[in-house]
Amino acid sequence: MCKWLISAASCLLLVPYAISQTNIPITGSCAVTFNADGSTTLICTTSTVVPAAPVAVTISPTSGNIPGGGQIQFIANVTGTSNHSVTWTATSGSITNTGLFTAPNSTLSVTVTATSVAYPSVSAAATVTVTTSGGGGGSAPSFTGNYCTGSTTCTLSNVAEGDLLIIGTHQAYPPSSLGASPTVVDSQGEAPTFDAMNLGAGLETWHISPVVYPGTHAITVNNFGGGDMYVAEFTGEATGNPVEAIAQNYSAVSSTDVVTLTTQTANDLLFGFGRSAPGGSQQGAGFTAIRTSPTMEYAIAPNSGAQAVVIQPNNNPGADVGIQALAVRPAGSSQPPPLAPVFTGNFCVQTNGACTLNNVSAGNMLVISANWHGNAMDVCSIADSTGEPIVVDRQNDNANTIYGSLSLATWHISNLAHSGNHVISTNGGGGGCWSGGYVIQAFEIANQNGLSPVDAVGHATGAASSTASTSVVTSQGNDLIYAFCAVTDRSTNETGDGFASIAVFPTSQYRSASSAPGTEPAGCPTVGNWAIQELAIRH
Repeated sequence: MCKWLISAASCLLLVPYAISQTNIPITGSCAVTFNADGSTTLICTTSTVVPAAPVAVTISPTSGNIPGGGQIQFIANVTGTSNHSVTWTATSGSITNTGLFTAPNSTLSVTVTATSVAYPSVSAAATVTVTTSGGGGGSAPSFTGNYCTGSTTCTLSNVAEGDLLIIGTHQAYPPSSLGASPTVVDSQGEAPTFDAMNLGAGLETWHISPVVYPGTHAITVNNFGGGDMYVAEFTGEATGNPVEAIAQNYSAVSSTDVVTLTTQTANDLLFGFGRSAPGGSQQGAGFTAIRTSPTMEYAIAPNSGAQAVVIQPNNNPGADVGIQALAVRPAGSSQPPPLAPVFTGNFCVQTNGACTLNNVSAGNMLVISANWHGNAMDVCSIADSTGEPIVVDRQNDNANTIYGSLSLATWHISNLAHSGNHVISTNGGGGGCWSGGYVIQAFEIANQNGLSPVDAVGHATGAASSTASTSVVTSQGNDLIYAFCAVTDRSTNETGDGFASIAVFPTSQYRSASSAPGTEPAGCPTVGNWAIQELAIRH
């Protein structure tokens, strides 16, 4: 209806409108004036409302290949809303509320979906291919019969192009702390990959794959605590990184030492390396020995799943035993996604000074711990030479001793922005980490959760006892468990059962958590008053 104005010379009509341009809604109104002389006047006003960014869900990884009963940890990211919660579902198998998927024991394709809690119409999905009896792969890798031994250098002749070299060192027992990571140098310039370190057992393992240059390879281990080393050649391994699983253990008093490798591929080569003191060691049942004392052994796993690798003490059932084990995928198999954080083998230990960690990779994580004698009011702080932000995990867990106060502190740096060298320094002196006696240690971790890597923190202090102990409760499976402990008598501070130690006196040690969330204990043998800290690091 036209509304005549008071002057009666014109009539005004209001017309609302709404249009869309490049998906942005535009609204407003137009005033049409009909003049008495027959002409019209049009005046329009507009208002634009720009909506918030749309809600979106992404899922990682977007696909996977695992055997029946295998697991994949999925991670969901929700944007466009402050509510980042998702609901996890799977068309078969099971999945936890944290995204840990367990495959059914049948061959099929499974869809895993993450759905926004705030916006149930928004979701993302991944596809998992589940296979039984191993999931593909060719003939099993095999030992070529070619190996060498030495003290710090080992020379292997007639190496074939494309093969796999496994390198191991056994330090003299009992081992002593190293100030920095051992390094492996090949005479032909091949690049070794770190696999495992257990200073408490005096064992370290690396591999080179595939060999690019055939012929003679002289392998030297630097910064090595003394003992002996070996290099063994295998053939028929998968491309890329052929090592799909690693396990290690140390037991102070045992009739055998057993670790379990969980393989996702059939026909894996199971390789074990271990020692026992005193009395030496020998291969486990079902394994073929390449050498003994320390023992190198291998066997073939015909199916995927849990694989036991055993090292036997040699006629001395009360001995302490250490073991490392690798599962090597056969040619033709695909590399499974990582399920857990891993220690990269890169570390430094320094007494009364800065700790320098070399060749650090961007995106990884540093765990840093300090032990000092001061007092309960000390506040120990650290700085990184590249200016990375540092998160405090525990500050000054303190045990009173006849020598003063025994204190521990632990920090971490995650998602490193700077590659290369990192120098970690402390505020030694009164009120900080006592300059008269402190030790700082730093270790590099890979495959950690980038947003919130520390799943749980535990700590405890105590008077004289046989074990320093604490525990954490994890929210997901396959965490990396790290423990740092110190006692008044450092010479007695050794590796806890089930752990692999990076350093001793004080002891830093690590192990893999179980595949399901729950309580994860940590302990170290002690004499005297003690303090311990524990971190659970998640993928």
